[in-house]
Amino acid sequence: MIKDKNLNVPDEFKNIYKVLNKLEQRIATLEKVIGKLQLRLGDVVLYIDKKEEQSWVNFAKVRRVICMTQQTGNVDQKETK
Repeated sequence: MIKDKNLNVPDEFKNIYKVLNKLEQRIATLEKVIGKLQLRLGDVVLYIDKKEEQSWVNFAKVRRVICMTQQTGNVDQKETK
C-alpha cells in the first residue's frame, strides 16, 4: 500500500497497484456471492432430500396397502391415509 504520496514511485507501479487493488475487491465480491450460492444450494439439497424421503414413505405405505389387498382382497381405509 502506498502511504506516502511524496515517494518517487514510477507510474507503472502505481498502475499495477490500482489493478491489483481492483482485483482484490472483485475477488472479495466473488467470495461473498459464492458463499450465498452455497447457502442456497444447501437449502435446495435439503428440500430435495426431504421430498425424496417423503416419497419413499408414501411408496412404503402404498406397497403395504397393495400387499394387504392381495392377501385379504379388500382395502382398509385407515391404511390408505
